Amino acid sequence: MKELGGAPPVAESMNAIAVGSPRFAFRGYAVTGASFAPDGSYIGPLVDTEMSDLGNPVPEHSGGLSVTLRVFRNLSLSAMADFSLGSTIYNRTRKYQTLYNNNGEYNALATQLGVAVDYGIAPVPGVAALPVGSAEYRAAADRFAKLDPLVPGATGFFESGDFLRLREVGIRYDLSDVLRGVFPRTSGRVAIALAARNVALFTDYSGPDIEVNSTGARGLVHGQDFLTLQNPRTYYAMLTIGL
Repeated sequence: MKELGGAPPVAESMNAIAVGSPRFAFRGYAVTGASFAPDGSYIGPLVDTEMSDLGNPVPEHSGGLSVTLRVFRNLSLSAMADFSLGSTIYNRTRKYQTLYNNNGEYNALATQLGVAVDYGIAPVPGVAALPVGSAEYRAAADRFAKLDPLVPGATGFFESGDFLRLREVGIRYDLSDVLRGVFPRTSGRVAIALAARNVALFTDYSGPDIEVNSTGARGLVHGQDFLTLQNPRTYYAMLTIGL
């Protein structure tokens, strides 16, 4: 965004329209890692003092490809795929789970850091505490801080929105020759088709679906997943009759 005509930035639930930032960018005070006491133990998140962009829900690149292949005389196969690269999604569903101690990774990290009880978390059985001050301890603390559900700029909940989706596959068979074999004088056409939609999704996103937005397609809020119903996989059959 180049200028707003002197108006202040517009923001809602981490999305913002601000000069110098992409449209709908996530903006906040980012958690950059962990803070440590003099003895090396974890004491809380380290938060930036200046607001910055935390990601952009609008992809830098997106596209699709559809292919139709005719096999023999009357059989045809079709497929369609979509991709998106360079976007970010705010996983508020995972943040909500974390707030209520339902995030396995967060609970395990708390156990490794020895702070599970302090955070109201039951220590995870079989997970050992890490030596305070060790490289492993500091790495776990940094990750734990970025998943703190009480900090708005917890960067662990802003995930890559890259994906490749096999959108649709189908098979169609033209029965017109069969129809004319039974009724030689007819000029009609008959075909049957079977298809599936939202067949497969390839992504590193931790949620069940990446093409979601908690408030729908309108408004300032973009790229946020909060208890959002995912796109279902559907199957359908069609019979086409032409007279």
